[in-house]
Amino acid sequence: MGLEEDLAELRALDLRADGSRDVLRRALRRKQGLIVAAAADRVREAALDGFEDLLHQAFPVLCERPVKRDPGCRGKLAVVMALDAANVLDDEVFLQGVALRQLEPAWGAPVDTAGPVRTHCLFALLRLHHPDVGGLVADQLADPVPNVRIEAARAAASLGGSLGAALLRLKVRLGDDDSAALGEALAGLCEADEDVGMRIAGEWLASSDEGTRELAALALGQTRLDAAVPLLRRAAERAVRARERRTFWVALGTLRLEGARDVLLDQLDGPDVDVVLEALAPYRFDRRTLILALDRAPRHLHDKVREALSMD
Repeated sequence: MGLEEDLAELRALDLRADGSRDVLRRALRRKQGLIVAAAADRVREAALDGFEDLLHQAFPVLCERPVKRDPGCRGKLAVVMALDAANVLDDEVFLQGVALRQLEPAWGAPVDTAGPVRTHCLFALLRLHHPDVGGLVADQLADPVPNVRIEAARAAASLGGSLGAALLRLKVRLGDDDSAALGEALAGLCEADEDVGMRIAGEWLASSDEGTRELAALALGQTRLDAAVPLLRRAAERAVRARERRTFWVALGTLRLEGARDVLLDQLDGPDVDVVLEALAPYRFDRRTLILALDRAPRHLHDKVREALSMD
């Protein structure tokens, strides 16, 4: 059979049938990333036990001649995900994967396709409380791939404590060329050390640079912290441009906090009604919010409020 037929067989495999485990074992011994990925996915999705040794053996095989055997790192990623889902305690594969680079030909410069493997291995090592996990998080906060830096910021927030906060504080102060990575770092810092994170967010909201103010607003909107409400409210009240006020009002809505909702409801008789109703979208199916909005909005806006927030 060809590759497509082999993949189809694995995806359609009846795991209750006699011999199905043997089919998976043979597939995990193959030197083709797509085949290994399909088998590892079936193992993970069905939570099958007894495959940990084969998964461990498959990873280094796919690391040999990797661009030929496993383009895109799909096999290696599936192996790592299966091992992590099985809550294995052996960190050997994760330590290999957290440092993995796989440069593949592309238009222009080669592309590193191993970023998701590095990220998933980092979170697996976080689960295992590996003694060097802080250093590994620091490495990935400086990773060349923006998505890896974003996930590293989330890992640092999950790490928590003074170490996680210090790593994120350094990242925020050093900056990042990728705004999403920098915003994730600030949001994580607010969670890891609320006082420091909110102080820095306040500094950014007062910046003369509009992009910095917007980045702070988006980061605060991720935090679900009450302390973000007055910061965003004051920023909106200071903003001159309607477009920038929209950023702050929408960030308040994203918080999904009662205090943030009340601030937005207070704006229903102001100049930003359409934007405020947009910002209240996360409460669309909350009858209490609809009742409060109708109570606070001028009567001529009731139809618009119902259209924006009605549960119908």
